[in-house]
Amino acid sequence: MYREYPLGIGFLGTLLKQHGHEVRVFDQNVEGLEDEGLLHLAAGFQPDVVGFSIITPNYPWPAGRLAS
Repeated sequence: MYREYPLGIGFLGTLLKQHGHEVRVFDQNVEGLEDEGLLHLAAGFQPDVVGFSIITPNYPWPAGRLAS
C-alpha cells in the first residue's frame, strides 16, 4: 500500500474545479473503507464521470465494479 497522495487524480481534480466542476477525491488507502464503502459513496454522489488511479496489481477489481 502506498502512502503518497495520488498526484495524478489530485491534479485532474484541481483542474476540473478551476473550470467549475464539482469534484470529490476519495483515497481508499487513507479512508480505510472496504470496497462497498467506495461504491456507496459514488452512488450517493451520482457523478457523471468517475476517474481513478490505481497501482497495477490492484486493477481487476475497480475495472469490473465501476463498469457496472
